[in-house]
Formats: sequence, structure tokens, C-alpha cells
Amino acid sequence: MSFDISSGNVVIAIGAFNLIPVPTILQGYTPEDIYSYDQLANAETQMGLDGRLSGGFVAQAVMQTFTQMPNGPSVSFWDTIVAAQRANFTLYQLFANITIISLGATYIQRNGIIVDASPAPSAGKVMGHRTFKVAWESVDKAAI
Repeated sequence: MSFDISSGNVVIAIGAFNLIPVPTILQGYTPEDIYSYDQLANAETQMGLDGRLSGGFVAQAVMQTFTQMPNGPSVSFWDTIVAAQRANFTLYQLFANITIISLGATYIQRNGIIVDASPAPSAGKVMGHRTFKVAWESVDKAAI
């Protein structure tokens, strides 16, 4: 295994069926964050009065937040989908592949829905980043 864990060579190809069917390569990440995933709660447990633990698998969406510079070229990708959803009162299904060269892995992401989006950048000394949160049905690792 390589000692390299660089994020600078991450390639995110993402699209939306029936709206942007040809994948877009995301660009314009913030210096500190490209994306992050929420932790998954894979089980729900209950402790019986007799001290025996029981548990069950709980299916849940994989939540991922993308962070983009306010002037990044890919912000228009997100804005296009959000605007279409609002105009058409419908959701568009996303798909994505994230290739991490330094780890030799690709993550295949299926059946995504934008659930949260910042409508505009915050203003301070400089314009703030924008975030877009996607709920994925599945995220599966594959070798490059």
C-alpha cells in the first residue's frame, strides 16, 4: 500500500438522470473540504431487562456533503438541478463515481437525491463556500 493519501487527485464524475445524463467532472473545491460523509448507524440495539442485548440492521441513506468554492465552475451543476426541482416540483436522481487515485479505489454512488443546498454564498471578507447535501441509496467501493 502506498503512503500517499493525497486528495488533490480525486475525480468526481456526477450526473442526474433525465436532466444532466452526461457526467460532469466537479471542479472548484474549497481548500479544506471536497466532500464528507455522515456516519452510518448500521444497527439499532435494545437491552432487555434481563441484560441480554438484541439488535437489528437498519437500512438508511448515505448522507454526503459536497463543498464548493462560490466561484467554482461546478456550482452551476448544482444550481441547475435545484432550480429544475423547484420549477418542476420533482426530484432528479443522481449518480456518481468518485475515483481516489492515491488509494486505488472508486466509490460507485447510486440513486442520489439532493436534500439540502445553500441557495447562495455567505458574504464576509470574501465570499463563503457553498454546500450541497446528497442522500445516496448506496455507496460501494470498487478497485480502479
